[in-house]
Amino acid sequence: MIDDAAIHRAVQETLAKFKDPMTGRPLSGTNQVRNLTISNGHLRCELALSSHSLPIAQETVDAFVDQLRAST
Repeated sequence: MIDDAAIHRAVQETLAKFKDPMTGRPLSGTNQVRNLTISNGHLRCELALSSHSLPIAQETVDAFVDQLRAST
């Protein structure tokens, strides 16, 4: 199992690389990731997307999760 500190590092790296589908800007500087908690090797967060991105919301979340998994 990966420790919480390693997960936190992976999350920060992914947020710096993962682009908002509407603006193309990294999520790390847009305050779109909210209520991020890491506990016992599990990550929980809210990903706030604009209504413009609603049709691709699940695809965006899936891509974000895939990138997180690939980085840990």
